[in-house]
Amino acid sequence: MCGRARCTLNPQDIIRACGFGDAALPTLRMDRHRPSYNVSPGTYLPVIRREEVTGSDGGAILHCMKWGLVPSFTKKNEKPDHFRMFNARSESICEKTSFRRLVPKNRCLVAVEGEGVDKMVD
Repeated sequence: MCGRARCTLNPQDIIRACGFGDAALPTLRMDRHRPSYNVSPGTYLPVIRREEVTGSDGGAILHCMKWGLVPSFTKKNEKPDHFRMFNARSESICEKTSFRRLVPKNRCLVAVEGEGVDKMVD
């Protein structure tokens, strides 16, 4: 994903767009979501993920989470830098040490309407 995205949808529109129809999907921390045409790493974005249930896979949940990966080698007292790791290409994600261990169980669907790269205009 590029360093900019657009997400102006409300929670119910996101749930419908992700194929859940009018189902009452549980939500978590959606009060942090601020619809915007210019979202960057470090900003809260809605994601669809599996709810963790002891001993089994739970159902889907709409959870507002901060965009970016805090590497496992980040020290406890160090402020997380969400711009350091936010972009993983699908074709090489299993080769990158930082992302490879997360792929089997830590996946989610990031709900954005578009992504892009800033363009210089003369």
